[in-house]
Amino acid sequence: MTTDLTCNVCDRQPAVGVASSALGAMSLAYCQQCLLENADATYMLAGNIYSIGPNPNDYADWFWQNKTFYEGRYMTAREYFDILIQDPHFFDPPPEDSHGA
Repeated sequence: MTTDLTCNVCDRQPAVGVASSALGAMSLAYCQQCLLENADATYMLAGNIYSIGPNPNDYADWFWQNKTFYEGRYMTAREYFDILIQDPHFFDPPPEDSHGA
């Protein structure tokens, strides 16, 4: 077990290793439970949701099969999507001064 790393998905368990995310070209540290749940970090889901947009019909069916760990529990990508779209500013473009930050 790799005890130096903390899971990038749940931030609560020691990571057992590093693997590629299913949602983008990034490697993340995963604990055993997050690997078993096939969960990805919330920022990976949020980045995809921001890029694709607010219409759930624009998403491939496989996307909704993804999971994340949020507010103390595992949830599906669809559950997380429904939480994010409640924020009326989630899909707003970033402020001008944030470019290149």
